[in-house]
Amino acid sequence: MDILFRLLTVHVLVDFVFQSKSGVEDKFKRGIRSGKLWLHIFLHFILTYLVIGDWHQWMIPLGLALSHLLIDLWKISTGRDDLLIFLIDQLLHVVMIVLAFAFYIGGSAFREGLSMWTWWTEPSFWIVGFAFLLVVWPVGFAISKATSSWRDEIESETSERDSLSRAGMFIGRFERALVLIFVLLGRMEAIGFLIAAKSILRFGDRHQANPRKNTEYVLIGTLMSFTISIIIGLGALALMQNL
Repeated sequence: MDILFRLLTVHVLVDFVFQSKSGVEDKFKRGIRSGKLWLHIFLHFILTYLVIGDWHQWMIPLGLALSHLLIDLWKISTGRDDLLIFLIDQLLHVVMIVLAFAFYIGGSAFREGLSMWTWWTEPSFWIVGFAFLLVVWPVGFAISKATSSWRDEIESETSERDSLSRAGMFIGRFERALVLIFVLLGRMEAIGFLIAAKSILRFGDRHQANPRKNTEYVLIGTLMSFTISIIIGLGALALMQNL
């Protein structure tokens, strides 16, 4: 498995550490004529060849370099550099790395290795997965519905939008996921630090219109969010202990 992680390490180094912002801009501007694009691909080939350490295996570095070039050209052709294109781009790179790894170790060895990864057949995996899905999405919708009357009251009293679009939704999702992680790890004390950190960040809201109503609204939502996440986390732990 160390070969797989060597290949992944090279990808991270070449695509993120050694690639500058000007290099990315030059690739989008000049496309296949970009010298920085070709330098990027050559660096990928050389580092992959070095980390494999098998001088007879030149086909894998070459194949990964060419696939990297084709994927980058596709990304350039879209003319976009947003989150969706970034995720697709990285997923394609990882898929090619896994395929190269399978080719390197041989088909039978790769299938044997896959047979050892049976975590998706474990009940605990599905319990934890369901718990995360529950706290990130359904719980968020439930809290939004439960606090809608107070939210409407606050929004009706101010004409200015003083927060990022859907920022509260994403903050809530991340905080519930973190609370669930802390509960599953048995680190309940870390939840207190999370509450303290959120309180410090909310300290700057005291100059808003109706600061008391805003504080009460956030406090209600936070307590509901934390309470439900803790209950779900404890429930998941109880289920796994009784398996």
